[in-house]
Amino acid sequence: MNFSKNKVTVSIILLTIQLLATTVYADFDSQFTKFLPKGKQYYFEDIRDVETDNNGNVYIQDPSEQVIYTMDQLGNNISKLDLKSDVQENDSFKYKETGGIAIDHKGFIYIADKENNKIQKYDLLGKLILEFGEKGKLNKPNDIEVDHKGYIYVADTGNNQIKKFDPLGNLVAQWGSFGDKSGNFNQPSDIGVDDEGNMYVADTENARVQKLDRSGNFLLEMSVLKSNRFRPVNVEVSNKGYIYVLDENNSLVEKFDSSGKFISEFKKYKNSWYAVGGLAVDNEENIYVGDKAYRSVHKFNSMGNYVLDWGSADTVGGKFECPMDIAIDHKGNIYIVDQGNKRIQKFNSSGEYILEWGNITKWGDKTFLEPCAVAVDHEENVYVVGEEGRIIKYYANGNARLEWGGDEAGKSPGNFDTPSDIAIDHEQNIYVADMYNGRIQKFSELGDFLLEWGNEDEINLSKPSAVAVDKYKNVYVADKEENKIFKYDSNGKFIRQFGKLGSNPGEFKKPSGVAVDSKGNIYVVDYGNKRIQKIDSEGNYLAEWVLSEDGQNLFKFPYGIAIDDKDYVYVVDRGYNRIMFISGK
Repeated sequence: MNFSKNKVTVSIILLTIQLLATTVYADFDSQFTKFLPKGKQYYFEDIRDVETDNNGNVYIQDPSEQVIYTMDQLGNNISKLDLKSDVQENDSFKYKETGGIAIDHKGFIYIADKENNKIQKYDLLGKLILEFGEKGKLNKPNDIEVDHKGYIYVADTGNNQIKKFDPLGNLVAQWGSFGDKSGNFNQPSDIGVDDEGNMYVADTENARVQKLDRSGNFLLEMSVLKSNRFRPVNVEVSNKGYIYVLDENNSLVEKFDSSGKFISEFKKYKNSWYAVGGLAVDNEENIYVGDKAYRSVHKFNSMGNYVLDWGSADTVGGKFECPMDIAIDHKGNIYIVDQGNKRIQKFNSSGEYILEWGNITKWGDKTFLEPCAVAVDHEENVYVVGEEGRIIKYYANGNARLEWGGDEAGKSPGNFDTPSDIAIDHEQNIYVADMYNGRIQKFSELGDFLLEWGNEDEINLSKPSAVAVDKYKNVYVADKEENKIFKYDSNGKFIRQFGKLGSNPGEFKKPSGVAVDSKGNIYVVDYGNKRIQKIDSEGNYLAEWVLSEDGQNLFKFPYGIAIDDKDYVYVVDRGYNRIMFISGK
């Protein structure tokens, strides 16, 4: 017997098996595309400031991504100024704590670098062409303004002063000191300049806006009496001489004339701003407000009427803030857990918004706190899981029918410790992933406890994060700590398991969602690897989706998943606040 020859043959076979396990990327003609929200969607990691130029273009400063977006008045993206490369070349600019931005009449961009106490000037290509501030001894400069002659005004917040520099960055004047008298400041956060050189200072902690002449002499102050203390954080002067003030405490934009007379106010079109991110006014008197909490920019006309918004997150119907899960009924209606807004949104099969409930819907005296998962039975009853430990059953119109569980963690049958997902079989049995109790609980459609499993000697669940049921009543459980998928029958009898920690095909990193199509193929939301993997019923790897056709990540934080009767696959991306869609056929 030729052992050497056999050894070579075995090696070739093993190598062939390894090659067969390589990554299989799905064809781009069967790729995930955005299903919701409808219309254009821009994703901002953060919004620090907004500005406009003489052409009406809007500049949006995203410090987390180290970019400045330029858009037209309709929200069409014109360009993206990427400052990352310049950050690497210029070590002094860390972008750890940035102030606001300004645009001069030539289109040059100025950024207040609070971390390094400097002002930096960039050309249209993002090249750093000037930096200054050390000679002026800036201390946490928060915002800047540039007048029509190119002079630069800085709200030097840490020094409680306003400083003026010439176009070359030389200090020419400074005004103010700490205090609450006229001409003194307490944390000045922004400055606006009119055509005559008068300065309007958001004197934030003194609850006023001060107007100074071009020589720094005090002229007047502006303020309003509200239930919450007036807290101006941004001020803008329009071409018509009106002064617009962003009042953080009252979530309002207030309008004054140049004599300090209050004219009007307006707020966000539906809810108040939770964290503001800049204010700008264009030549046509349109107002733009940066909304840090929802990472959006809201546009209003001169009368304060809402016009449109850009960004990925919002409270309006049809948009989301941190969506978590999705379910689809037999008519194709789609139910989405919009956790950031503490509500369930319902859409038809075309993605048209129908209704919402949860944030204001009450069961008894309890408000639904943290919805995290949803499922729909064949009678169109909707079951919503709350992280606080309750299951609520609703009619399709959002009216509550039934509740079980409790607001406190428990280990007894029918109680939960951070339930994470829910699934329903065709006999109306309900399966709940009880994550921190390491088990699956099974209930009748009336919420009666039937059985549990997961803590058996042979196979133990650690942190079951998702559950799904196929047409044969096999139950699939994703465990984010074990990084595996477990398969059981409907009575909790273990059948098989597959997967392990890793990023190779068939491996997982914190799987957060699982669903099964009509052919028995399993789709796993591989959260930590930012991808969707397709596995056959025996646990064999088939394909995955991770990159778009242009090489970008399809998902930021994929989380929930659902498959409809036509085998269309829907994935919730809580990072990009959108729902992705693909035909599974």
